Amino acid sequence: MKDATFKICIFGDGGVGKTSLTKKFVAGLFDPDLKFTIGLDFFVKNLEINEKLISLQIWDFAGESRFRFLLPDYVKGASGAIFMYDITRFSSLKNMED
Repeated sequence: MKDATFKICIFGDGGVGKTSLTKKFVAGLFDPDLKFTIGLDFFVKNLEINEKLISLQIWDFAGESRFRFLLPDYVKGASGAIFMYDITRFSSLKNMED
């Protein structure tokens, strides 16, 4: 039985590494041939912290603007967010304003 569940949303431009980071965190895997996310991907990571079972529901949103219409409905009830950008692509930081 889980003691707590948290919904975490990950945002950023396509190709900044959202899915790579998430898969590494959830499963310990790095796939150099990973394809772009279409729409969204959903992951679950269960952790034990201070003898409590914590479930992280990680919502990985596609970075392309054509999928942004999904955001308002899917972010409801989120406990937190991660905003990612590529330090070698200034435009990916600038696009956070959108």
